[in-house]
Amino acid sequence: MVFRAGREDFAGRRTFRNAVTLRQSGNAEQSREIWLSLLAEQPEQPEILYQTAWTHDVLGLEKEAVPYYEKAISLGLQDEELAGAMLGLGSTYRTLGRYEDAKSLLKQAMEKFPERREFSVFYAMALYNLGEHAAAMEELLGQLAETSADNGIQAYRKAIAFYADKLDQVWD
Repeated sequence: MVFRAGREDFAGRRTFRNAVTLRQSGNAEQSREIWLSLLAEQPEQPEILYQTAWTHDVLGLEKEAVPYYEKAISLGLQDEELAGAMLGLGSTYRTLGRYEDAKSLLKQAMEKFPERREFSVFYAMALYNLGEHAAAMEELLGQLAETSADNGIQAYRKAIAFYADKLDQVWD
């Protein structure tokens, strides 16, 4: 978060950190109150919008989280915060039954952050919800084959990867 130099801004930085700590320690409602008060002062601050959305999600207030996520992303979040907001919004869309929105956003996130494998897993969930079961399994099996440290999975890694997109194929 960007803060101007000076005593007042040091208190704002401390407030920001306090709100994060409260959410992490299970006091999400207190955290939410702080985020909403910070947002009243800085309604166009993408990091505060993102943190507000995240806290709403933690509280099970998914519908209320959506506009905060959307605005945070549109205002230009960067790097880790953008990745977190895209995952949060994509997952939230999915839990609200907005499967096409989830699929589209998570696909964009996969393209923007190809090294972040969590997007593929949430994307597979959206595919499943859309009835695209074969594509969902292919995505998950591919991730499993590429990332598992399990000895048994690694022993059959090539076969798992080979069959990931051939689940309905029958060999005579």
